[in-house]
Amino acid sequence: MLHVSDSKLHHVRQQVIRQQPLPEELSVRLDETRLQELLQLIETTATGDGFDLLVARLPRRQLNDLFGLLLVIEAPLSALTATEQAQQRIQQIIERRATLSLAQTGWAFYQQHFYHVELAEAMARLNTALTAKGETPPFLALCGRFGCEESLPRQTAQFLLDEQQKPLSGVNGPWSLSSKLAELSVYAASRFGTLLLLEFFQLCPPELTAAETELFSQCLELAETAEKARLITAIYNEFRGDQKFLPLNQVILQQFGMPPAADQAKPKADPAAASADALQVWAIVPEQVRLNFRQWAMINLIGRQTVGQERKRALYQPLLMQLVNCCLLAPAVLLLEFPGFYLLDHQDFSHQVMYYDRPTLELALENKQDPAELAAPDGKVITARELVLAKNRGNRVLLRLEEVNLLFARDFLNSVLNPDSSDTFI
Repeated sequence: MLHVSDSKLHHVRQQVIRQQPLPEELSVRLDETRLQELLQLIETTATGDGFDLLVARLPRRQLNDLFGLLLVIEAPLSALTATEQAQQRIQQIIERRATLSLAQTGWAFYQQHFYHVELAEAMARLNTALTAKGETPPFLALCGRFGCEESLPRQTAQFLLDEQQKPLSGVNGPWSLSSKLAELSVYAASRFGTLLLLEFFQLCPPELTAAETELFSQCLELAETAEKARLITAIYNEFRGDQKFLPLNQVILQQFGMPPAADQAKPKADPAAASADALQVWAIVPEQVRLNFRQWAMINLIGRQTVGQERKRALYQPLLMQLVNCCLLAPAVLLLEFPGFYLLDHQDFSHQVMYYDRPTLELALENKQDPAELAAPDGKVITARELVLAKNRGNRVLLRLEEVNLLFARDFLNSVLNPDSSDTFI
């Protein structure tokens, strides 16, 4: 006796819950009682006129349920042949009742539960039957061109990329991935759609990924951990600091936080930098990929800290690619680590930045000194101007940024980073 498997039904429902809902008319609503009744009806009218009458009279709701039934039929080991026979009868009904609307429902099931062999066969049968009738919507043409095999996401991705790279023709405007997915009735939130986008974004130039940020973000949310890592690796094999990558960079930062440094500075970073799940992704990607994105994330953090503070930005700009670490020590206090020294930036003091050599700041923090007081100390502190004019060094230095003082601050930092250089800004 064949029956609807509780475990399979639970698994299918869980798959649906994890995905964003399809349009109402294509949503997967699997009712165990209804499916069991349909299975018994098919079993008891297996051959002859009775089966022909069943094929002709099944209402549309039960026709839609045939796809769900293919997912959840189960039988004892002794009845495997009966299972195959039931599956073939279901396939025959689908093929003989083939309509464009039924194929659209089948296509939705195929995508939601990719890859399922019986659903693939159902789509192949529907494609053959409807093509013979002259029905060739884009999604059926896709199935006819590449088949409904497990390789279809990769083949579709390559097809779309080849199409995107052709010279623009016609009057339909610029090429758009979202419009092409809509044309092929691809649901980006399905497992099939996610795999297609994974393939596409690994194949396409990063500039194209940046132009499709919304779909990329959705793909990242639904992808598995290793898949997320492959996507990030495909994009950040180089530093992506151009403005056109800003939305894409922000998506990565929002979902995964700033990647950890290979060797964190002693001053502790903001604990909200990256979640445990994100850390798994950052652990998988190559080190250079992680460093490329981390560099942008640190520069972005400085940009947020210095909005409207152009003199600070002017001070930091030549140094950005030498950043070792950057984190918030307190809500208004940003720590910037460079080779051999730190800068402390207090957001409320736009006219100054504090310089510390490594031992001095690390000792102060070990002694629990307030970061806000370290970034804006009371009392007399030697300035960069005084040290430059005296040709001296200091372990705690006030970098004033008003007018010519900015030049002295730059000159002082340059002498620290390049002790053998005679170049100055003054």
